[in-house]
Amino acid sequence: PESAPPPDPKPAREGAHRRVPTWIKWLGGTLGVLILAVVLFLMFADWNMLRGPIGRYLSARLDRTVELRGDLDVHPFRWSPAAEINDLYVADVDWSGKPHMARVQRIEVAVKLLPLLRGEVILPRLAITRPDMNLARNVKGLNNWTFGDPDKKEDKEGGKLPAIQQLVIDTGRMRLNDRQRQIALN
Repeated sequence: PESAPPPDPKPAREGAHRRVPTWIKWLGGTLGVLILAVVLFLMFADWNMLRGPIGRYLSARLDRTVELRGDLDVHPFRWSPAAEINDLYVADVDWSGKPHMARVQRIEVAVKLLPLLRGEVILPRLAITRPDMNLARNVKGLNNWTFGDPDKKEDKEGGKLPAIQQLVIDTGRMRLNDRQRQIALN
């Protein structure tokens, strides 16, 4: 008597799990390692190494010297990532006769993450501690609070300021010397 063939130990099913190709496993593993490396870098990075590059970038954009002289602390793993800048220095224009336009002991800024991913900048908090500002306008009408090269077209249009939900200024000082209108405020 003929016997029936033995049943297949792995019956065919529709939608059965197929073997994942090796290259996909390698790609997934590599991406996982890269993501882990970025997270570890963000957690343990010495953010002070970015003071020089940030200062040079701002100096080029504002057309005057900007220095981050103190510690730079960044807190990236929050719903509103935050940064703290200590001892910010912004040089003054040559004609003003003052050594700086602004010196700020501390700036704390936070940005909302989800709107930022859509390209919208919303600052839930901007806290400025001990700002020291020297604002000046000469008799020709030139002022030191207009940044950038006045001959560049893009600088004349100005930029869009971000929405600031809470602005805190603690113990500041501002001086205004407007020679065009003959006003001096201390």
